Amino acid sequence: MLQFNAIPFVGAMMTALLASMPITAHAPLEQADNQISPSDETRIVAHLKSGGATDQQAASILENLQKGILPQSDLPGSNPKSVRSIKSPHFDIQIKVFEDGSSKITKREIPRISGGETELASISGCTASTGSGYASLKYCLIAESGTTYDAAFRASYTTINGGPDTIDWVGEGAVKVFGGEKVGSHTLRIAQSKESGGVPARALLTWQAKLVGGVAGGTTVVTLFVGKDRAWTEVR
Repeated sequence: MLQFNAIPFVGAMMTALLASMPITAHAPLEQADNQISPSDETRIVAHLKSGGATDQQAASILENLQKGILPQSDLPGSNPKSVRSIKSPHFDIQIKVFEDGSSKITKREIPRISGGETELASISGCTASTGSGYASLKYCLIAESGTTYDAAFRASYTTINGGPDTIDWVGEGAVKVFGGEKVGSHTLRIAQSKESGGVPARALLTWQAKLVGGVAGGTTVVTLFVGKDRAWTEVR
């Protein structure tokens, strides 16, 4: 039985990203070095508010970003103070909130059941077919949103009870950086296609960013794991 264990954005800004891949260009990097653009500030505040940040927390995070200080949501190794899961008509959603008020949001598209009754229709062709001991999901959207980024891709994968799970395909990767610029191109690849020896199959969406103040945002990796009859994501 397939289980959904990773589920963060209900906000309009994330919806706009998913509806408009590929992503449009930001202002020149020289501008990003000096200040956060008004459009980026609007999106950052909307994201923070969707996670429950107060006006004071949002203002403090923006001030720190202007100085090149990352919020806890975007710092590798930071642990959230709370995690909550909700379900929208088309997505399973998980929201992780950090001590400074920043948040990280994961969205996993709910598939349409192929060949059966549809309880919750997908928005873009994500389907699931099931049989005796297996579940196969195809063309399903996976989206991650932090304070300074939106990232998304589509994946097809299969879980098999008592057998190795697989990632069969990934594509349509998209990344947008806020309060800075993406450096170079992002990459999307299957690092391990089949679960083996207790190690799950995994696919990686990777990018680098340069934030305001010329501070390097480092490398961010969204990883889809499929193993032990379930799928989940992590951001590092």
